[in-house]
Amino acid sequence: MKTILKSSAIILLFINAYLPAQSMDQSFIIKGNLSLPLGQYAENDYSDHAGFANLGYGGGLEFESRFGISPVKWFISSDIIINYFDEDKFEDMIYETSGLLPSINSDPNINIPTFIGLKFVGELTPSIEFQISGGAGLNISYPSNYEITITNIPQSGTGNAKNDPTTSFGFKVGGSLVVNKIFFQFCYINLSEPSYNGYLYFPNGTKQKSDFKQPISMMLFSIGINIL
Repeated sequence: MKTILKSSAIILLFINAYLPAQSMDQSFIIKGNLSLPLGQYAENDYSDHAGFANLGYGGGLEFESRFGISPVKWFISSDIIINYFDEDKFEDMIYETSGLLPSINSDPNINIPTFIGLKFVGELTPSIEFQISGGAGLNISYPSNYEITITNIPQSGTGNAKNDPTTSFGFKVGGSLVVNKIFFQFCYINLSEPSYNGYLYFPNGTKQKSDFKQPISMMLFSIGINIL
């Protein structure tokens, strides 16, 4: 929660410093997000980089401002994107590869990317415009932690996987349709391949280092409203 508040504060500071000195076309957008994992992040098979990420959701803030009378705007955005871990598929994989019958209780994957970039803007009517955008920035990633209990052997106990948050660079490209103050936005987001430090904790009290890398990419669909 502190990270989300910090990201929001950065955007608000930009707005506070920029608005009084400018008379340009500006928007401050509050939006809701739907996340569709792609590539290895969405895989749920036996590959080393399978992410087992399900369809997700979240929200975000975005500030944009036009460069004078040009068709170009700059923007800064910050989103929180929550993708739940596909427990059923992960349990199936463990059973198929080992014969063990696991029960898994997991936290979601959470990514908080902040991007700065540019938008090319075209007007369809006085109240409708389209935007093509691209940006780059920094992501804060919180990987899933989970508990696992093997149910088909006696006295198995419960083990844990605990992973530390990390950061990575990323980029996004996409487009928007703006109708009056309502924004319909879609974009491709690539958050590169964050490196996580983690441990596996076994029921007998021992632990094992479990560092890994996870490529993260997704399509993000958003609906927002300009409150300026």
